Amino acid sequence: MKKDFNEGLPDAIETRQDVINFLQQIIIIEKANYHPDDDFEDYERYGSGKPMYSQGELAERNRLNAQALDLLGNELYDMAIQMIKRYFGLPT
Repeated sequence: MKKDFNEGLPDAIETRQDVINFLQQIIIIEKANYHPDDDFEDYERYGSGKPMYSQGELAERNRLNAQALDLLGNELYDMAIQMIKRYFGLPT
């Protein structure tokens, strides 16, 4: 049985904590090369060229990403960069 890849995502992005939870799911759990401007339809499994997400999964991520951008604007870029740096042990 295939794991529900949407499990762990917030239902909606309404607070900064929702954004943090969203970014942690995408960057740390799913290990996606996240950028706020990218459509999740373009994400591929490393080395295979196969889509990382099903249509339902990418639609949910695009919806939440749009809500995160609406809530935080340009701050989302900085928040994502800081999380990526911490995840990879780079200086922040």
